[in-house]
Amino acid sequence: QLIERTRDIGEVENVYALTPMQKGMLFHSLMDAESGAYFEQTTFDLRGRFQADIFQDSLNQLAQRHEIFRANFISGWQDEPVQVIFRRKEVGFRYEDVRHLDDQERDAYVQEFIRQDKAAGFDLSRDALMRVAILRTGDEDYYFVWSSHHILMDGWCVALVTDEVFEAYFAAVEHRAPKLAPVTPYSQYIAWLEAQDVEAAASYWKEYLLGYDQQTSIPTGKVGAKADGEQFEHVLCDLGQDLTGRLEMVAKQYHVTANTLLQTAWGLLLQKYNGSDDAVFGGVVSGRPAEISGIENMVGLFINTIPIRIRSQAEDTFADLIRANQQQALASQDYETYPLYEIQALTEQKQELINHIIVFENYPVEEQVEQLGEGAASDFVISNAGMIEQTNYDFNLVVMPQEAMKIRFEYNAKLYDREAVERTQGHLIQLLEQVVANPNIRVQELDVLSEQEREQILRVWGDTAAEYPSEQTIHGLFEAQAVQTPEQPALYFEGEQLTYRELNERANRLARTLRSQGVTKDRLVGLMTERSVDMIVGMLGILKAGGAYVPIDPTYPEERIRYMLDDSGAELLLTQS
Repeated sequence: QLIERTRDIGEVENVYALTPMQKGMLFHSLMDAESGAYFEQTTFDLRGRFQADIFQDSLNQLAQRHEIFRANFISGWQDEPVQVIFRRKEVGFRYEDVRHLDDQERDAYVQEFIRQDKAAGFDLSRDALMRVAILRTGDEDYYFVWSSHHILMDGWCVALVTDEVFEAYFAAVEHRAPKLAPVTPYSQYIAWLEAQDVEAAASYWKEYLLGYDQQTSIPTGKVGAKADGEQFEHVLCDLGQDLTGRLEMVAKQYHVTANTLLQTAWGLLLQKYNGSDDAVFGGVVSGRPAEISGIENMVGLFINTIPIRIRSQAEDTFADLIRANQQQALASQDYETYPLYEIQALTEQKQELINHIIVFENYPVEEQVEQLGEGAASDFVISNAGMIEQTNYDFNLVVMPQEAMKIRFEYNAKLYDREAVERTQGHLIQLLEQVVANPNIRVQELDVLSEQEREQILRVWGDTAAEYPSEQTIHGLFEAQAVQTPEQPALYFEGEQLTYRELNERANRLARTLRSQGVTKDRLVGLMTERSVDMIVGMLGILKAGGAYVPIDPTYPEERIRYMLDDSGAELLLTQS
């Protein structure tokens, strides 16, 4: 059936299952074909003598050696999606000479080409999932646009692939055989993956997340923000050599990785933001099992996203936590290939379990690409290498461990405000400075606020002393104001406006309804609304009826909402609809 279905693409060589991460990426592309998630694009300038036709041959040699570049991903066939490997499938290639354009036209053309290339995306079921475009911009100037879908390979593979293509190119130019490592087929990894104990993994992750009943969020800086589309931006944080050196010293002193140290610090910051001693976020693991021979040179997608849970108690020291988290990370290694969607299914939060990820990048892609032009065989130099990649999360922390460690805060600007992201960056540095100065600092002693923020909170926002009739109730004061200025606007929200009279009348109507339902003095009423006019009407109405309100966020998991209602003894719940 598959052979019939794919006959127009080519002759089928092999068919096998997808890795958990590949399944997630395929599912995401089917759900949102317009999204730029998992599209990867590397661009660079090449100057010197260069033969594009030989380079195209080198790309196709790469595809013949590594089966993943001859793959397409088929869903809707039987119960499980599959990757189909074709005997021959060429890498997408395009060469254009744009030397006839003047400088301004050429720059505009290149930028538009990059934009269109990204907008075109990939049809995972049919297209060549890696393509290279070379724009000749001068007699010895070339601009490369090298695009692929992340479903093919992870970042570790980028250096392997570019090294191999350029080695094949140099060998062809010099009329010699290329020096290439032996190929271990990706299907060996798939077979290893299918032999893993999924029941043990499910049991481990269920236990790991037991008792976690909330959602860990990062301040967006935008009130009631909801992502409406995508517009990705980033803030680059340079920790500098001094702080990086001190972080590495603490990591060595306590026999933990820099990754564990940073994950712990990030988890503690999230706890501060969420008023909790428990935080969960996503961590990307490399997923290359040492027991497969030649795994370090295998090309394919091995990474996986797993939950990272950071728990603490007030008396815990930072040193205690990093040691405990290192032990936990080692225990998780045996189960880190288990699919995230299966882990999420074990929890009450489901797909809301994780809303951002932290990635530790041990491969400076841009530097590696630029080094390709430095060999003795090279007749050219490569410069201005840049790479864009995008996950399906609205917030990512990408850690680049170098002599001066850098952290790139990538965020969807439709959801997160830049100032809020910069504040988060400042809070993380503030926290890191404290823990490297004193690893035995207790969690309750950690303070993420800068002096400027402390001044703002205490001296500016905190300066709220004012005379008011304290013997009056809030709703009594509101009613007195409604008598004085009935037609003045009392409430604005997203284009809706109520005067004091209108707001008072709506609250009175609600209060009468609540009274008829038995609300009297000291009765608790659940109030479950989004931020809205209804929320204010609900607060005033409940107070006017004599009761008190129990605010409940409608985005909470159902179990938590039920617990809050049971625990408070509220017999009545106000909702927006």
